[in-house]
Amino acid sequence: MSGSRARLERGLTRLRSVSIASAQHAYALAHFSAATGRRIGAEPSPPGPTWPISPQTRARLAVRWPVSYQWPLAGHWVGSLRAGIARLVSVTPEEIEQPYEGIVLIEVVLDGFRHEVAIDYFDRSRLLNEVAERCPLVFKMQYAAGGYGHGHVIPGGYVPGKTSIYRYLPALHRLREHSPPRFEVYGRFGAQYAQDTRRRAIELLSSQRRFRFEGSLVTRPYSAYLREAALSRVCIDLPGNGDMCHRLVDYLAVGCTIVRPQPQTALHVPLTDGVNIRFAAGDLSNLVDICAGLLADDAQRDRLARAAREYHARYLHPDQLAGYYVDRCVALLSG
Repeated sequence: MSGSRARLERGLTRLRSVSIASAQHAYALAHFSAATGRRIGAEPSPPGPTWPISPQTRARLAVRWPVSYQWPLAGHWVGSLRAGIARLVSVTPEEIEQPYEGIVLIEVVLDGFRHEVAIDYFDRSRLLNEVAERCPLVFKMQYAAGGYGHGHVIPGGYVPGKTSIYRYLPALHRLREHSPPRFEVYGRFGAQYAQDTRRRAIELLSSQRRFRFEGSLVTRPYSAYLREAALSRVCIDLPGNGDMCHRLVDYLAVGCTIVRPQPQTALHVPLTDGVNIRFAAGDLSNLVDICAGLLADDAQRDRLARAAREYHARYLHPDQLAGYYVDRCVALLSG
C-alpha cells in the first residue's frame, strides 16, 4: 500500500510541475505578444498533398526497394524518401544490384510492368550516361540548372541535414515565432567544402560594419545550429560538396529568411528570387548589400521567411517529396 501511495505522490508532483511550467510558458507568450504586438497562435495546419495519390494509382503501382546500398550511408539521402513512398504505395525490400556510386536503383512495377528507376543523390551535378541509357526514369538531386537534354532525367528535390529535424520543427517554429532574434545575419559552415566561396563569404560578412554577423568556418551540433538559425533575422546558405547543400533545406523547413549565391542547380519546384529566397551574385559582390537591405525591411524579411516555410511544407517535406516521385513515375512510365 505504501508503494502505491508513493507512486501516487510522485505522479501528483510531476502533474503540478507540468501545470506550473505550462502556466509560466503561457504567461511568457502573453507577455511577449503584448510587448511586440504580434499575435500568438497555434501552429499552422500542414497543407494537403501537393501531388495527391488516388486509390486507383495505389492499385496500379508498387515499388521494390534495395535491402542494401552501394554506399552504406546512402540511407541518409533516401531513407526518408523510402518511408514517405511506403506511406503511399506498397514498398517491399528486394535484393537489387547497386553498381553505381552515388545512385540508388529501385524497381517500379506499374500496371504489371517492371521499370528500373534511378535516384541519383551524388553531390555533383554530373550525370552518368550509362544510367541515363539504362533507366527510363532518373531522379537527379543535384540537378544542373540547364538540364541534361533528356526528358526522362528530372530534378529529384533535396533532403535536410538529418531527419531528426522533423522532431524539432514544432519547437523551432515556436521559437522563431515567439522569441526575439538573437542574431542579425547568421552562417556557420564547415571548412572542408567549397573552401574559396565559404572563406570569401565569411571574410566579407566579418569585415563589414553595417550589421552584426554571427558565424565562422566552425560548425555547431545539429540541434544547436538549428536553434541559432531560428533566432536569426537573415541566414546565409552557401554551396557544400555540391552546389546544393542540406543547409538550404534546413533553413526552408525552419522558415528562415535565406540569402545564397545564384544557384547552379535546380529543385523540382524552382525557388524564386524575391519570393521565398534572395539570390546574391555568384562572386558574392552584393552579398553584404542584400543582407543590409533585408535587415532594413522587416516586411520583406517576414514575407520571405513565411514563403520559405510554406515552400518546404508544400514541396520538400518527405511526404510531399514522396508524392512527387510517385506522381512522376506514373506520368513518365505509363505505356
